[in-house]
Amino acid sequence: MKGRRAALRANVADALDRTGRSQEWLAQAMRARGHQWHQTTVYKVINGRRKVEVTEALDLADALGVTLGALIGREPKDTANEYRKGYLDGHNTANAELAAFLAKQLSGEVA
Repeated sequence: MKGRRAALRANVADALDRTGRSQEWLAQAMRARGHQWHQTTVYKVINGRRKVEVTEALDLADALGVTLGALIGREPKDTANEYRKGYLDGHNTANAELAAFLAKQLSGEVA
């Protein structure tokens, strides 16, 4: 359990560093999700002075754009983004194929 808490703390700090966002930004994002968080709350979480409830962890992951598994160190940090990108790439490819098929249909190339 302690390892997951340490991973969460490190991953929250890392996500803020990577994105250039502040602790205050994260506190505002958490307040928007219904939590009574302040910049000092984020500081305490990152420094291990405050535990994170399950609902808070879910909303932290959402605010930071990662999966809960990535937040607690159980999967790569970019899994959620890679999933979204793969989904969108597949969706865009399917749309392009459908558009090409319909264009052929309209031009009379396909019976």
